[in-house]
Amino acid sequence: MLEEAAFLAVLPTSDRLAPPEALRTAPQGPDPVLAAGQAAAERWFGLVELPIALGDALRAEVPDERTTVARRWAPFEVAQQIDGDVLGVTGSTTSWASAEILQLDDGSFEWTVSLAASRTDDPRAIGHGTQQGRLGEQVWDLTAAAEALGSDATPGQLSLDTTDPDPEGTAARQVDADLRRGPVSEPWQLLEITGIAFVTDLAITEDGLAWPAAATVFHDGAAGIGAGIVQQGTAELSFTACWDGAGTTASRTGDPGIAEVAGPPCGP
Repeated sequence: MLEEAAFLAVLPTSDRLAPPEALRTAPQGPDPVLAAGQAAAERWFGLVELPIALGDALRAEVPDERTTVARRWAPFEVAQQIDGDVLGVTGSTTSWASAEILQLDDGSFEWTVSLAASRTDDPRAIGHGTQQGRLGEQVWDLTAAAEALGSDATPGQLSLDTTDPDPEGTAARQVDADLRRGPVSEPWQLLEITGIAFVTDLAITEDGLAWPAAATVFHDGAAGIGAGIVQQGTAELSFTACWDGAGTTASRTGDPGIAEVAGPPCGP
């Protein structure tokens, strides 16, 4: 059982990849930084919901082949509920998944997940990765996955470096990711279970316009805090904002040009 658990643990999981749940479900208050964080969390969910669903499906399916160094699944039918719009499909979808996990001589694992639209179609590798202890790497061809689900969406390729929590609780999870679509690279980061870093447009400057920004948002359900940089033309304006449990701005400070909101200083 322990050996089986070690193999299955390398597959994608919600604990490893899901966005901060408290942020996704927070009240939609008026604070623009919180709203941007919620939109980012929802978009991230759309990027990883299929990998998570496939990981769950593989753990629920008995492997067709078990050896001391491998687990293999022949193609089997998988029903997924797709809620996001990243893959160009929503609702219940059906595909055929197959996979292989290999344990290497150094104790690390390599895995590949393939998907096909039907039993008769050739499976296409859409995800692969490695896992060594708490550290993992994953690459997902989301465009190929969308094609297997019958969509013509081209979300691109998602590459992730994952760090699982320390079993002793001394270190939290972290995910560093890059979504690449042609020459465009979009960075992402998950921090602990409450934080997400992303790029977006924010309207928090005195001119009232939306400017490109990089932000990191933490929200624990009761309140939250966000900080980052707004690129206003050639000027980089740093900011810090916080909000209460209703999503109302409690305070916003920053460089000259940031529209400040008077209130108690953010932080402990």
